[in-house]
Amino acid sequence: MKPLLRQLVDGRRSEFVRFLIGGIANTAFSYAIYLLLLILLPAMHAYVISFIIGIVSGYLINSIFVFPSKLDLKRFAAFPLVHLVNLSAGSAILWLAIHVFGCDARIAPLLSIAATIPINFVLSRIVVKH
Repeated sequence: MKPLLRQLVDGRRSEFVRFLIGGIANTAFSYAIYLLLLILLPAMHAYVISFIIGIVSGYLINSIFVFPSKLDLKRFAAFPLVHLVNLSAGSAILWLAIHVFGCDARIAPLLSIAATIPINFVLSRIVVKH
């Protein structure tokens, strides 16, 4: 029997597990960038900039670890376009969380990220694997 970690990261069924692991790492990185930028910028500006940085690191994580495939300029160019959907949905959720529900600006992007995970998985898989 394979060790548990190996079982989690091998095979087709584990793509979502690898996606979650890669997503947690990328989210932590993007969130740290957001918090640093929040010192100097309004929440929405910090969110957009950290989101863009997260797209680049997300493409690398998805291409190397989640859906192992060759790094490709065409796929890399498509990756941000796909995530425009996530940026739009995430920005709307961020705005609602802060301005309608009174959520702390440091917590609101975490709600935004959680709400957009399913669409992010599907669209990322399509772009990176095809």
